[in-house]
Formats: sequence, C-alpha cells, structure tokens
Amino acid sequence: SSTPFDSSSIWIRIELSADGIYGFGWTQFSMAGVNPLDIDPSQIRLFYGGGVELPVPNGNPRPQLTEIPIKIIGGEDGSFDNGDLIVFYADAVDSWQYSTQFHRFMRYKNHYTDKNVYWLTTAGNFQGPPRRIISTDAPGGPVDVSVDSYKAVFHKEQETEAIPAEDESIFEWFWGKGQSFSTAAQLYDHVPGTEAAIIIKHDQYVIPTLSINGGQSLNGATYQPYTTFHSSLLADGANSFQINSTVDMILDYVDVDYQRWLKVIDGAITFSQPDTFGTIQYNLSQVISPFYLFDIGDRNNPVELTGTLNGSNLSFIDTLSATSHKRYCLTSRNRLKSPGAVTLYQMDNLRDVSRPQNRADEIIITYDGFYDQAVTLANHRQQSYGLATRVVKISDIYNQFSYGLVDVVAIRDFLKYAYENWPDPAPSFACLLGDGTYDYRNYHGNNLREYIPPFENTGSMGDECFIYFGAEGYLDSDANLLPDMAIGRISARSVQEADDIVGKIDDYDSNPDLGPWRNRVILVADDNLHPGTTGEDHRYYAEILANGHIPTKFETNKIYMIEYLMGPNGEKPEARDALVSAWNQGALIINWIGHGSANLWADEHIFRRIEDIPRLTNGKRLPLVFTASCSIGRFDVPNVECMAEELIRGRSRGAISVVSATRDSWATPNSYLNNGFFDQVLYHDSIGVSMALYMAKYLRSHQIDSNDRLYMVFGDPAQILQFPKYDINITSAPDTLVALSVDSLAGDITNDQGSLQTDFNGIVWITVKDGTVIRQVTLRDGLNNPLPSQMSFIAPGATIFYGPADVTAGHFTSRFFIPKDISYGSRGARIYTYAGNGAYDAVGVKDSLFISGSISAVQDSIGPTVTLLVDGRPFSEGITMVPSSFTLSAEVNDEHGINITGQLGHGIVVNIDGGSIYGADVTSNFRFNRGDYQSGNLDINLTDIPVGEHEISLKIWDNFNNSTLVTRTMEAVATDQLTLTDVMNYPNPIRKGMDGTEFQYCLNDNVDKVTIKIFTESGKKIKTIDISSPDLTRMDCNRVLWDLLDADGDKIANGIYIYKVIAEKRRGDGSSERDDKTGKLVILR
Repeated sequence: SSTPFDSSSIWIRIELSADGIYGFGWTQFSMAGVNPLDIDPSQIRLFYGGGVELPVPNGNPRPQLTEIPIKIIGGEDGSFDNGDLIVFYADAVDSWQYSTQFHRFMRYKNHYTDKNVYWLTTAGNFQGPPRRIISTDAPGGPVDVSVDSYKAVFHKEQETEAIPAEDESIFEWFWGKGQSFSTAAQLYDHVPGTEAAIIIKHDQYVIPTLSINGGQSLNGATYQPYTTFHSSLLADGANSFQINSTVDMILDYVDVDYQRWLKVIDGAITFSQPDTFGTIQYNLSQVISPFYLFDIGDRNNPVELTGTLNGSNLSFIDTLSATSHKRYCLTSRNRLKSPGAVTLYQMDNLRDVSRPQNRADEIIITYDGFYDQAVTLANHRQQSYGLATRVVKISDIYNQFSYGLVDVVAIRDFLKYAYENWPDPAPSFACLLGDGTYDYRNYHGNNLREYIPPFENTGSMGDECFIYFGAEGYLDSDANLLPDMAIGRISARSVQEADDIVGKIDDYDSNPDLGPWRNRVILVADDNLHPGTTGEDHRYYAEILANGHIPTKFETNKIYMIEYLMGPNGEKPEARDALVSAWNQGALIINWIGHGSANLWADEHIFRRIEDIPRLTNGKRLPLVFTASCSIGRFDVPNVECMAEELIRGRSRGAISVVSATRDSWATPNSYLNNGFFDQVLYHDSIGVSMALYMAKYLRSHQIDSNDRLYMVFGDPAQILQFPKYDINITSAPDTLVALSVDSLAGDITNDQGSLQTDFNGIVWITVKDGTVIRQVTLRDGLNNPLPSQMSFIAPGATIFYGPADVTAGHFTSRFFIPKDISYGSRGARIYTYAGNGAYDAVGVKDSLFISGSISAVQDSIGPTVTLLVDGRPFSEGITMVPSSFTLSAEVNDEHGINITGQLGHGIVVNIDGGSIYGADVTSNFRFNRGDYQSGNLDINLTDIPVGEHEISLKIWDNFNNSTLVTRTMEAVATDQLTLTDVMNYPNPIRKGMDGTEFQYCLNDNVDKVTIKIFTESGKKIKTIDISSPDLTRMDCNRVLWDLLDADGDKIANGIYIYKVIAEKRRGDGSSERDDKTGKLVILR
C-alpha cells in the first residue's frame, strides 16, 4: 500500500500543540539536521494526516496523508537562505469544529495526545507541483453586513477524574462527580449588553442550576446531556459560576458563547463568521503589520485574504454562503508560532512487503527506549524456538499508521496490515514491550510515561482489541478456523525491568533449573466469601479442573482454603504460608480460583502483592500463573501496579507468564475458560501460552460480549512451557502396595519414538503417593465456628517415598519401603518419576495402584538414628553457640526407612522451647539419599531466634512408627558485631613437666582468620600463630594448643608473657570487622 512517504527519502517530522499560523525557517531545518543551503525552496511540500483519531471499526475509511498548501517567503533565488521562511496554518489536535446538530463551534478533544504532527519534505518524486497558498482579492459589490465583533467560545474543561463506563472501560475523563462545582470564566473584550449562552455538559440524569457572579440564578429545564443558560449580565473580564444539583452529577465541561470585539491581542486572533450570509465586511483593531490573514474554513486548503489597513485598523471583505461555517486566522509576522520538536525521520518502512525484514512469526512492538531489550528477546526467540522475529518501535507505528499521532488503533491497524499483507506464513504472535495506562494524556499530572498504551474499548480492557482484524470481538477474520494472532504484554517500566524480564525468559528457556517441580501443578481454591457461603463454587470448579483437564502424569498439589482455620484480622496465614512455600519449591503451573483484586487473592489474603511477592525465592523455578478471578491483571490504572505484572517483573522470582482478567469477571465463564486453557496448554506441549489462551477463547465461540475478553497474557505471547523433553517408561513396578514391605521400581528414559535414550545419565526422582481420599471439610465462619454445611473433594494421597536414584545409559532401578501409615484397601496410589541430566529431563507415571488391606509380618521397635548439625558443624551435647539465624540439619538413618507421610502425630517436628519460640512440622523438608531408602537428610532454616539460651528438639519416626527425640541446648548470640569472649589459656601457670598450654577463644560468628600473638613482658613478639581452619574459626568456643616454642623453635624461659587473640571477618558487602582480647600466661618450671 503506497503512501506519500514512498515518494521521498527525506521527511521532517514537525510536532506542535497549538493551532495558528506557523513559521518554519533556517533554525528549524538546522534543528532537524538538514542543511538549508541544500534545499530547493520550489520543491518544499507539507503533508498532514488530519489530526484526528483513527476510527475503531476496521471497515471505516482511514485518514490519508495529504499535501496542504504553504507560503514561502523568499527563495526566489532558488536557495533557502537565512531569513527565508515557510508559512503555514496548523491545527491543534484539540480543535474547533462546527456542529450541525448544535449550530455552533465545539471543542473536539483527542483522547490519546495533545501533540499534532505535520510532515515536511524537500525533494521527491511526486505527481504535480508543490502546493502553495493562493491569495484572493476582496469581492466587489456592496457590503451586506459590516461586523466588528464575533461569537467567541470560552471553553473550560478539567480532566481530573476517569469515571468507568458500565463495563468498567476507562476512556472518557470528566471534571468530577458531585452536587456543587465552582469555576470562573475570563471573557476578554466582551461586548456589553449582548446575550451570552452558558452551556454545561454533564450526564443526562440531572437538571442543574447556575448562579452567575454570585447574583443571577438560572434553572435548567430538561434531562439532557447539555444544559444551556442565557444571560446578558456577564462582565467583561472575570466571571464566576456556581453549578449545583440536588443529586450527584458528572460534570464534563463548561462553554460560554459570547460576543467579543474583533480586537487583535498580542499580534494574533482566530475568529468565526457571523450567523448570516452574503458579503460581509470585517473590521479588526490593534493589527500589527506585516501580517498574514488566512481563511481557514477548509483547514487543509487555507486561502490568504487581503484587506485595507488604516493605521492599526484592518477591514477585509468575504462572501458567505448559506451553508458556510468559516473561520479566520490573523497573525503578525513577528508573532508567528514556532513548532515544538522538529526531527528528521529515519523510516523503517513497515508497509514494504518486499523487504526481507517484513516477514515474521512474532512481532515485538517496543517502546523506543526498550529497543535493545526487544532485540535481545527477538534473538533469543530465533535461537531457542527458531521463530522469525521483527522488532518494531512504537514510534514507527504511529508515524506510518496514524501519521505521527499517538493512537491505539494505529497499533491494531499495523498488526492487521502485517497479518494480511506480509509474506506467508502470517505473524502468529504480537508482543507488546512496555507498560501502559488509561491516562493517555497524563491528566493525573504524574508525568507517567505511556510506553505502549492499552486499547480501552467496550467489553475489552486489555490488549485483545489489537488483534481484532475483522468484526469486533471475533478472533478469526479469515475463517481459517484459527485465531488470527495471539498477543501478550511485557509491562516493563524501565530499561532495568525490561532487562530483568528478558533475562528471566532467557534463563527459563536456555538455562533451566531442572527438577521435579516441572511436573507439578498447584491448584489453589478460595473458600466462602465471609460472611457469605459462596466457597462451594471455587472448590467445585477446582475439582472439575483437577479431575478432567490435567493429564495423569502431572503431580497435583491442592491448597484449598476450606482446610485452613481463620487467623487474626480475618486472614488465613497458614494457607498463605503453604502457598508461598509451595511456590518457592516450584511448579509448572499455579492456578488460582476465587475472589481477587489487583492486590489480593481472597478476602482472607492468601496472597498479597506488596507483602508476599517479596517472599518468593523460587529463582528459575518459574510457573505459569492462571488466575480465574477478578481484576488481578488490572494493569492500566495510573500509579497502581497489579499482581499480574508484578509477578513477571522480578528476575529471580515470581512467574514466567500470567493469565489474568483485567476487570471484574464471573466464576462460571472463568471456569470454562480455565478448563479450555488447560486442555490446550497441557495436552499440546508445543503451543505457546498466549496461543493456548486464544485457542481456548476461539473454541468457546468467543463473542463481543464474552467474559473471556477480559483475560490477557502478561509475558511473551510466544512463550512455551518447558515440559520435560523425554518420557519415562516404567518397566517394572508393583501393582499393589503392602504396608511394611520393600518394593522395587525400574524404568527407561525414552524419546518420542519410544526408543531408549542410552546417552541419558543423571538422576531420577521417585515420588510414591498413597491412594487418593475423599476429604470432608466443615465450613466455618470468620470466628472459626462451624457452619451447618460441609464440602468434600478428592485429596491427593500422602507421600510415601521421595528420593533420588542414578540413571545410567537411560536405565534406572530403585527400592522403597511402604510405611505403616497408609490408607489400607484404597485405590489410586501413584508413582511419579522425574529424571534430569543437567541438559534434558523426562517424566513418567504409574497410576491406579492398589493399597493392600494386609500388612507385612516384619517387626521393628527401634527408632531412627539422628545426627544434628548447625550450619554444617556438629550440634553436640552441652551448650552450643548459634547465630540468631541458622540452618539446622539432620542426618537420619533407619533400617526400614523414615515415615514422611506426615500423618497426624507422625510428622517430623522441630520445636524451640517447647514450641513457644518456634514449632513446625518439617516433614516435607526430608529427602532420602540417592539410591537409599534407609537414610536421608533434612534442612530447616531457622530465623530471628531471640538472643539467649534455648532448648531445641527434633522428633522423627520410622516407617514402623518408632520415634526418636533429639534435644540440644543452644545459646543464640547476636552476630551484627563481631565479638570475642572467654579468651583464656589452660593450664596457667605452666609448671614443670607441662609441655604446652591451650588457648581458648569464643566467637559469636564464623570468621576468616584468627591470629594469636605472644609477647614478652617488655613487649618483644616471640611467636605468631595464624589460624584459618574452618574448624577453629567457627562460631563456637575454639581451642588451639601451643607447644611453648618461640618463632625460632626454642623453648621459652620462665616468666610472664602477654598474648593477644585477634579475630577478623570480611562481610558480604566488602566491609571488614575485627575484635581482639589480651591475656597473661605465666611459666614456672
């Protein structure tokens, strides 16, 4: 599709914000980087795209870039010299247009921008000569009407409040909502005694009243969106208005149509014709010569008028028809307006289908300032997925599809053009790199940058409108039974955020953290909305999802809020902690079903944007998060961040992609979409996250009024979930599990063709699950009182065994012990297997196992053996010094394995001071050692233990339910400042027959180095002992033996000696600390 841009290689983009007559000269060319001496003035042309918003319907005609006439001052010599000038009339985007409905000029306001754009070129291959403003002489004949005043319009509009429409779309801004408004109007050169009209634009459900200058009071008449009051009492200059209503009204703006003298102020005036026709003489005063006078009735074809100047009074004559609605503009030459930004446009031609660059699988539309990050993402997609990518700056879209104006429809028009015209295969994905809000014009005054604006439209407050290429609301414009395109947004607000998100994507695809988490789906379901009882829906929909839309190979973890008691302030902190813990362990998908907002999941605060996202430490174990809930993706609110965009921003936490609704949504259609999405993303492992969403929408007969339209993808739309590459074929496994017996398992790593992957050497993680159970839960109110209703759901069985085994040449074997705590006689037990070798992974499952009702005859009455450690060192009996935060580890061994089912009373429990300081079931922390069901270990991170002496205990059970309780005494010490204590030596004094003495020093933190320096009583140093061994520089009371030899190897003589012990440590921030203590030792031989 050709445009005037194709006819020239030199284009100067001229940005301006006010209407009037402009001058463009030597200075402006130089600002654009163009040498004026290289310009032939006769070839200069000016183009304009109309300065209006693009129409939303695809079928409506688009504005065209058309040439408008200009006037050139000078240039007769064929060169553009200093002092030569281009003169032209330019409109503002907020312009005055005549309304045939209201028979008056009204203010048209652009929703997206206050900057208009004109285009100037100095050469090219165009048809026809450059256009120039023509000058006309005054018409002859008698004058019908002579005027010295005109109808001026004072317009007062304050865009301070964005009031949502019924569908919650935010597009129109208003003065405000209330019953009383005060404002003032400065009416310059008002003709005394003439009647003025005060027009108030408001919602149509009120009848306002108006008080003028504290006196005259006028009443409205009918329920209309416009109320007009007439008054002859307005003053020349300041006037005050008081607008009142008996009910809340939404005020938009106030216009005052009044008669104003044709008096030129500060060298310029723009005015309209009188309400008559014929030959009209206009009489202006205070005119400064030389000047330019244009008829701008047709803005794209201004005509220069001539008149008679008598001193500073100008008269000119024009002829008006009965249908004309002319306006005129006069400006003195020394008051010509100057453009704002003037730049030479380097075009990246997006319409040229012959360019190799204009062919892509994924188009990345980026805010210009994030271009480098967009290129990095594009390169990654080419390398990791083999996609053809195209990075497009948002400014190029505006310049080529809305002729320089910010306009969301230009983005849609570009994507539509690329889909329909670029070489096949057509683009499948559109990625928007940059945040956006509905405050397109910064009405809030916070100078928020509009990186990539959202498309606010009826029924869709997100980005889906960008990919409606046919009728609105329909995803398939060409009837090929597929969505035309899938879209997603990376809502970065800075270069750093863009770097972090793109780096996060690269890590997820190219440097993954392989582990069993990649085969795990976490389902989180809300309970009853207190004080209501609507929790049944959420659990019900979660169970439908779990039982009908998740393949059996995935391990499902259910966190249902109905299982947790209410805590303080109406919250459920235990449920919140369970979710954060599960999130940090990692999952392929986390799915939330329940109530929500931009900041919260559930009214019980199971997950909070501000408080809980910082608690996430899941690193590269990044889930796809789907939230079947309200407003969690409400990203477009100025100065407010939403949960969905915050989850994708952090480099080493959160999510890889989020699918969320941008507004309030409904539970039942949410569930249908949720199910459809899982059917796509989990059963078609090569489909992108965004395409899975839009396929689910499409297959649900997506309509214009659909709840589905509220859902969008946060993240790269081409993102594919990183499923394990290979399968695990379990070649040998029990069909029935018998309590207190050993079972064996064997399997192979196979490829898509079922062949053994003999080059696969690594580790397989084996998870054995007890049979599923039907769990009955009594609902409770906000005070934990039981309600007269219950809910049931299918709960996954307890974990019987979880441990690693070696994979060699694609094959593995393992053994595990079945505990006494199982659900005898049940069905549905499963064995999940996950294998990884550092580069690739594999997954398999053995399901539908039977749990025997019998029990083995083997006997055992001895509990496990346990060795405790503190930060890796033995936790011995007696009093052990520990920091206030440390890792407690346990090495555990038992002939018949450890009970990790977590059944009531048989969990692994850690208590400090009987649970008053800390108490927790840490069963999930236990891991069996590789290839060994009889031994394992667990680590527990303990934090913020109060300084002082405490008792810590760990209780653990074997599979026969024999327990072991280990108790130790510890002294928690502050580590914020390095301190040496209890420095001494023994024996002291050292008598005859003694061969050495032992120095003792106690450290409140691990240090890098300890030095002991020994001096004679006169101060001579005789010995230095340097100590760097971790065993002697750890937090504890340490002892070092000295053999009483000096630096030369000689025994020291009797006498008194001074010694200094020095401890040194380098902190993580690079700073250093030290402490020292001195002592005396005596030798008496």
